[in-house]
Formats: sequence, C-alpha cells, structure tokens
Amino acid sequence: MRDLTTAHKTQLAAKMKRVGLLVAIDYTPTPLYVWTGRGNISWDGKTWLGVGDLGSISVITEKLGATPGSLKLTINGVPGDKIGTALDDASAGRDVQVFIGTFTESGGVWSIVDAPNRMEWADTDVHEIVEGDTTCSIEVNCETATSRLTMRNVLRCTSEDQHRHFPDDTFFDFAEQVAEQVLYWPTPEPSAATGAARDGAGRGGQTVLN
Repeated sequence: MRDLTTAHKTQLAAKMKRVGLLVAIDYTPTPLYVWTGRGNISWDGKTWLGVGDLGSISVITEKLGATPGSLKLTINGVPGDKIGTALDDASAGRDVQVFIGTFTESGGVWSIVDAPNRMEWADTDVHEIVEGDTTCSIEVNCETATSRLTMRNVLRCTSEDQHRHFPDDTFFDFAEQVAEQVLYWPTPEPSAATGAARDGAGRGGQTVLN
C-alpha cells in the first residue's frame, strides 16, 4: 500500500473514511464486476454493481514457499429459483482481481477516487451453494496467483483444445476419426500380390512379381 496516491492518502487521513473493495471475475461470456458498497459505480469503463451487506470477502491468506493462499467470496440473498441462472457462467480457473479504493460522497452517491489499488490476483476454484429457507448463498473459493506455479499446462491435439485457443481453426476437427484409421500408400488398399510380397519379405524370403 506504499504506492497510494496523494488523493487516496487525503481520504484516509480524513475524519470520515470511505473505503471499499472491488472484485472482478473474468467469467465467460459475461464478466462479473461488484463492489462492497450500495448502488452502482463506474470505473475503468465498467459498471460495478453494489452488493452492500449481501456480499463478503474473507481474509486473504498467503503462505510461505510455493504453497498457494486462498480467499472466499460470498454473495448472499440469491433467490432459490435464480440459482441456476447465477451459476450459468461460473467456472473454475477464471481470473479474480480484488481492489481496494477510497471514495467521496455527495447526496448519498459514492464516487471512486483515482484508480484503486489491486490487493490480489487469484483464480476461481470451487463454487459452492449454501441453501437457506427462501434464499441461497454462492461461495466462490479462490486460490491466489501462487497456484499457477504448481499447475500443469497440458495441451492436447484435440479439436476442443484447438478451438479453445483458436476458435476458427478446424485443423483437428477430424483427428479422432483418423486416430485408428489404417492408411495404405501408394495404393488405396493392398492387392493380393502386394500382400504376398510383404508376407514373403517378412519371412526373409524373396517374391518376384512379373
């Protein structure tokens, strides 16, 4: 936090301090942008939805060595009939960025001061649903960026992996069909004479074709 701007330091030195957290999750195709206050705010060309008391973020833990830390994001008050919609875009391995910012207030409307400071860059892990009587909570478990040091980057020669990196590339579309295909060259299929010649050669004999 040593790189705070003068504007941030001024707000933190004031008697009334207005501080909030912003969380961005890179879901596909619809990213999620929320912050811990009420109402919506604009920053970085995006609209950040205020979750107020309906959202929480755990203490960000860090460990020694290459062991990843963790944090948990919680969204409360989700109606039971909306839980499926809420999880449509949820997936593991998505980028999570957590920022801390200071704010000014005018007429009940909060405005962000300068650019917030990024506190953490993590990856989503497991999404859990905690059911209540009438509403549910979604808990998003995250691992800090250290987890990338222990992840294996596996790339397979399949159509799915190719489309993940190059959506319009059809190079591997028929890879599964030809994986066990027997191909003969230079003729489409061996003739009886060619088969006999191959068998003779395999036994160490000699076959003469006229």
